[in-house]
Amino acid sequence: MASLKNNTQVDVVEEQYCMRFPAASNRGIWFGENPLDDTHPLMLAQIILVVVTSQLLYFLLRPLGQTKFICNLLSGIILGSSALGGTKGFKDRLFAAKVIPLFDSMATVGAIYALFLATLKFDALRFKRTSKKDTVKIGLALDDLNLMTSELGQFAMSSALLNDVIYWIEIIFYFILARARAGYGIQSFMSLLGLILFTFYVIRPTIMWIINNIPQGQEAKEVHVVAIQLGVLVLAFISDALGLAMDTGPILLGVAIPGGPPLGAAIVHKTEYLISQLLMPIFFYRIGYRLN
Repeated sequence: MASLKNNTQVDVVEEQYCMRFPAASNRGIWFGENPLDDTHPLMLAQIILVVVTSQLLYFLLRPLGQTKFICNLLSGIILGSSALGGTKGFKDRLFAAKVIPLFDSMATVGAIYALFLATLKFDALRFKRTSKKDTVKIGLALDDLNLMTSELGQFAMSSALLNDVIYWIEIIFYFILARARAGYGIQSFMSLLGLILFTFYVIRPTIMWIINNIPQGQEAKEVHVVAIQLGVLVLAFISDALGLAMDTGPILLGVAIPGGPPLGAAIVHKTEYLISQLLMPIFFYRIGYRLN
C-alpha cells in the first residue's frame, strides 16, 4: 500500500521475472542439441579456431620472414569484424556476443603475463650502462625474433625505453589528473608511489633472498615459480583496485626480478609457451574483433 496526499490509497504490485541464463554445456548431439548454442562448447570452438588460424598463418608466412606477432595480428583481423567476424552467419553462430566477456578476460590475462615476461627478460643493468632507451611493445617483437637476450636486442631495447618512460609518466599523470578532478588525485599518486616502494623494497629483497638460497647449478623450486606466477595476478588486482592501469603491478614485478637463471629463466621457461601460443592469439583476436 502507498498513501497519497489526498489520503487515497493505491496498491503497488511488484512483479518478479525468472531469467534463463545461457546453458554452460548441453546434453549432446544425440539429444538433437547444437553444441554451439551453449557457452562452454562455443568458447572452446572459438579458441580452437583462433589458435589454428594463427598457427596456419605462421606456417605460411614464416618463410617470408614474418614473425608470430604479425601472424597473431593478421589472425585477429581476419576473424574480426572487418572480415569473417563481420558476416552475419559467422558472427551470429560462431562469434556470439555471450562469450565475449569470457574472451575479454582471457585476453586480459594473456596481455598481463606477456608484459610481465617482456619486462622480466629486459636487462635493466645493461640499460644503465648504455644510457639508452626502449619499450615493452618493441620487446614483444624482439622476443618473437629471439633477439631479446642478444647484444642487438638489448641495444634496441635500450634505444626506446625513454619513449616508454615518458609514455608511462603521461599515463600516470593522466590517471592522477582524472582522479584529481574527482577529488582523488593525491590518493592515486600515493597509491602508485606505495606500489612502487612495496615492489622494490619488500618484494625484490624477498626475491633476492630466494635466489641467494638456491644452490649453485640447481633450478628454482616449483613453489617459487608458482608464487611469482600468482604474484603477477595479485599485483594486477591490486593495481586495478587502486585505480591504476591493471598492468602497472606486473610490469613493476618484471623489472624487480633479475632475469636469467636460476629464478628468472625458470619463470620464463614454465610460463612463456602457454602465454605465447594460446592466450596471445586470443588477445590479438580481441583487437581484430574491435577493428572495423
